[in-house]
Amino acid sequence: MRKLMAALAIVLVAGLPSSSWAILGFDGISYDGSLEVGAVKASNEVDSKDGFGDGVNNDQDRRSDVDTRVRLGVNLQVTEGVDGRLEFVRTGQRYGDGASSLSTEESSILIQNAYVNWLMWNWNWRLGRQYTGRANDLVWNFGPRSDDNLSVDAVDGLALSRSWDRIAINAFLAKIDDNNSQSQANDQGEISAKMIELAFPNIVPALLNARVGAIWGSNSRSGATSDSTKLTIYRAGVDGGINENFITYRAEYLMNDGSDKSTVPAGGQEVDLEGSAYDIGVGLNIPENGAGQFALGVNYLVASGDDNGADDKDESFNDLSRVGANGVSDRYLGEIFGRSNVLFGTPQGIDFGAPGINVIHANALFKPAFAPKTWARLDWYDFTADEDAAGDWGSEIDLTFGYRHSDTVGFEVGYAQLSPDRLLEANLNDGTVGSDDVTKAFARMKVAFGGGMQAIDAR
Repeated sequence: MRKLMAALAIVLVAGLPSSSWAILGFDGISYDGSLEVGAVKASNEVDSKDGFGDGVNNDQDRRSDVDTRVRLGVNLQVTEGVDGRLEFVRTGQRYGDGASSLSTEESSILIQNAYVNWLMWNWNWRLGRQYTGRANDLVWNFGPRSDDNLSVDAVDGLALSRSWDRIAINAFLAKIDDNNSQSQANDQGEISAKMIELAFPNIVPALLNARVGAIWGSNSRSGATSDSTKLTIYRAGVDGGINENFITYRAEYLMNDGSDKSTVPAGGQEVDLEGSAYDIGVGLNIPENGAGQFALGVNYLVASGDDNGADDKDESFNDLSRVGANGVSDRYLGEIFGRSNVLFGTPQGIDFGAPGINVIHANALFKPAFAPKTWARLDWYDFTADEDAAGDWGSEIDLTFGYRHSDTVGFEVGYAQLSPDRLLEANLNDGTVGSDDVTKAFARMKVAFGGGMQAIDAR
């Protein structure tokens, strides 16, 4: 019966004409979606007998993968004044796996959006499973990800928003994981999150925007309160442009508060969470000339570390992964260091625990006049630990070439090299010091349709 109902749903979504949806009580049907393919050829990402960390090339420490992601969104009017969305996502299919059966496809297609949206008391309400957050956000983003695996995160919750002339309010109540039995001690328990942000657009028109907000996360690992974790992230930021965006800038400060009772140090007391982070960036956009268009950028990111793991204070910066939430950051620090699903197991975001991290990032972008649909970008990253005694992570250089066929079709190819330093070598090689560079060649393509999806990267 389950397979029959799934097959019926596919027929209704894909096979029934839009005009026939009215028979089912729905109206205003539209579709959108995308097809994405990402190819990676990498070496020395993991520790092996003769691999990364000992200066010896090893053919066993190599991978070559091609992953795909397909998204199909259905937007519809549910009833008067209420619209909704369903989004079906197929991700994780890898080239070379061969054909799949209907039963395999049934279990592989996930519904990542299932929500209703309506306007009440001049507030916009959205209830159900949905994406939330902003692209490139450091600590709050649930949605399609740009990692090597093309993974997708969504969250169940209620979003509230309202805008006035000089202020906008966004709030979110999320249930990330539900555990009614309350039996998972010191692991994944009842995980909830809340977010509120006040935005002040155009404080100085075209020059200054500001926002302040807070995120609250909690993990009740059992029925008792003695092993719960509560984390608050306060944040404040500004951004803007000068002289018609000839110069752009951004700056943000984030601060932790809360306590973790699941990891008790020697003294037996709970751990206070006291980390902080700040993010500064400046860009220069040179007006288009006969050669083309140039852009330069410099960014500095600091996530604090902790110099004493035995006391009752954790001074390293924590994001919502501290309470067991995944997919909380949309900032990717390099093609290898940031996007690899192998190097750290999952993309790391900016929470690097006790060592912390300092990141200097410089980039240059060129769009040639003789080929206006193409672009080239060079990125350089230097990763050091916030705590000097821990050593450094390493440095990375990325070179990417892109072609934007249209607003909805494009591809990019590139090459990246990560040179590990002492901290990264110790992290992956049980303290072994070595000099093998991590290398990665990559290619990506995206085709979007329907207008409801974000178009391909215009750079």
